Amino acid sequence: MKKLNFLTAVLTFFIMLSAQGHQLSVSGIVTQGTTGQPLNNVLVVNQQTGAQSYSNHQGAYSIAAANNEELIFTLKGFEPVVVKVNSAVVNVSLYPVKVEIKEPAEEELLDMAAPTMMYQKSAHVSGGIRRQQTNFNHYEGQPWNTENYAPISENIFHDPLNEPLSTFSIDVDAASYSNVRRFLQLGQRPPIDAVRIEEMINYFDYEYAEPDGKDPFSVNTEVAFCPWNEDNLLVHIGLQGKKISLEELPPSNVVFLLDVSGSMNAPNKLPLLK
Repeated sequence: MKKLNFLTAVLTFFIMLSAQGHQLSVSGIVTQGTTGQPLNNVLVVNQQTGAQSYSNHQGAYSIAAANNEELIFTLKGFEPVVVKVNSAVVNVSLYPVKVEIKEPAEEELLDMAAPTMMYQKSAHVSGGIRRQQTNFNHYEGQPWNTENYAPISENIFHDPLNEPLSTFSIDVDAASYSNVRRFLQLGQRPPIDAVRIEEMINYFDYEYAEPDGKDPFSVNTEVAFCPWNEDNLLVHIGLQGKKISLEELPPSNVVFLLDVSGSMNAPNKLPLLK
């Protein structure tokens, strides 16, 4: 009887050991804790084996892990989360990093502005605003810093009866979003002219429908009430170009052209490149 109990105990031990080491296909959804929206490109790492995976645009991920192994979920701008595996389905919510926004003191503002390469001065003249640029980099000992922003002038409203045509650029710039995020993460208020609304909007992927047939692009529009002025409407116009498979592109020749003419002798041109 004792021998039977011993064999049972040994068998149970090996079954438990095998269960702990058995690799599962763990999957789940990663969402933003404050909004419940799925999070894309979240890095999932098995801390014991080093296996890695990323969540897709629906927040779904899949990774190999055993019971009691730990998975760490990380995404820039969010607090990391560590979860111990105890089932084949592990759903996780990430919360944004809390950033304390402080108002910079006057001397800090002066320090921030000191290395700026170009100083913008505005002068009211007939027909609009004339902007003059002064280069401060000719002073010896000044650190090189080309961070400067062109002034943003808000567009006025036009009567469509008098001006029925309206044009806008279809190139996509998204740098302002990352730049504003950089200032906020440093605890600083971004300069006014660094906040470009169109680049904030273009930062996100709206998953517009692709064009049909031979059409080069599709047009997607939405109309909504203006939240700060009930007399106005907001129109959102989104263009989606036809996506071309990179595998079908012919070989390309890349030419690097460097202009060394006299017009490139300004301090912020060829000398800066050197």
